Amino acid sequence: MFGDRSSISVYELIRVGSSSYRRLRGGLCYTHKCEPRIARAFNNIWCNKENRGAVSSFLLYWAVLSLAPVILGLGLGIQAYLYAAAKSIAGIDVLGVSAFLLSLLPFSLSVLGLSALYVTVPNCAVPFRHALVGGTAAAIAFSIAKATFTAVMANSSYALVYGAFAAVPVFLLWLYVTWIIVLSGAIIVHGLTAYQSLEQANRPKLLKALDVLYVLWQAQHRGEPVSEIQLLRNQNTVLGGLDGESWRQIRESFVTNKLITQSSQGKFLLSKDLTRVSLNDIKTLINIELDVPSAPPDACPWQVTANELLQAQRREQSVRLDVPLSTLFSETCST
Repeated sequence: MFGDRSSISVYELIRVGSSSYRRLRGGLCYTHKCEPRIARAFNNIWCNKENRGAVSSFLLYWAVLSLAPVILGLGLGIQAYLYAAAKSIAGIDVLGVSAFLLSLLPFSLSVLGLSALYVTVPNCAVPFRHALVGGTAAAIAFSIAKATFTAVMANSSYALVYGAFAAVPVFLLWLYVTWIIVLSGAIIVHGLTAYQSLEQANRPKLLKALDVLYVLWQAQHRGEPVSEIQLLRNQNTVLGGLDGESWRQIRESFVTNKLITQSSQGKFLLSKDLTRVSLNDIKTLINIELDVPSAPPDACPWQVTANELLQAQRREQSVRLDVPLSTLFSETCST
């Protein structure tokens, strides 16, 4: 039915389509294999013990793979529009504003992309303003590294040394430099998130843990969970605000001991009845203290007395702090 030319055209379309599919499949497999390593590196910086779940990771990968071409196309469209506008006002643009805008666009896209990376990849809540600072710092370092790398490569004789394989070591070196810059930006973001004000540093972690439980207890009475951002921004109940590092330690202790849990949306709620949890339980959980052992037979008299006094103090403390948290929080609400 078809002529030779039509057969060749159909064959070329099938071949090109198959090649594109193989490249796309290879890119997806490469992303699937590398992304857990990237997420693991970020979670190590944020000291998170667990990565995202399978469903959350899949949605994140799918969003990145779906939105990246759209953002790239949008950036190219904006750049083309600015280039056309710059050409139209070239005669009256004596200050060079159009050239400045054209040079600023790639930098702005780098800042937004890196900021989105620092917000979405760590398995915890990262304030966008902190991610924006880290993304800006990483984008500046990336621009400096790109200019330096280009100048060094242009004036070097690496092609004479490696010959046809010169692009391989250059690519690996640039990949290493880029990864160092991305991780450095992540360290900056984590440093901003973990920063403590003087008031936060002077407030004991036990009181911060009680503030967190009180916020969750109030939310439980309203029948709604609490997100990490709400906890970190709640400065009315959490006196002085809750810093990211203290929240990470409190969260890990509470989740491990099944005091709190996460919903399918990633929000937090109580998983235990606070009528069965006392203030002494939380103090023992947060302020980890070793048990006072009995004095050995060959101990000095003062050592025996010190051990007995400490043991008595521990028993008296456990009795005085044996107050259910629900009773404590109800008294707080009534005042």
